[in-house]
Amino acid sequence: MDGTPLLEVPLLERKRLLDGALRVGELVRITPYTRALVGPYISTWRALGFTEMACKGANSRYLPGDRNDAWSSVPLPSR
Repeated sequence: MDGTPLLEVPLLERKRLLDGALRVGELVRITPYTRALVGPYISTWRALGFTEMACKGANSRYLPGDRNDAWSSVPLPSR
């Protein structure tokens, strides 16, 4: 961001920085971060066109091109 790599910035701080810098559009959607149960969000996410959800460790780092054991992507459960 502004020439500074964010690779070593923990997830929640990186998300805060990027949320303020990205412009939402057809190809960019900002998803909520929640520590609460995701059940109430699932129908909303489906209505927005999402089919999967990402689970990421709050202090995880972005590892481009590498597997990150602190991240997981799973299909949204059908309810």
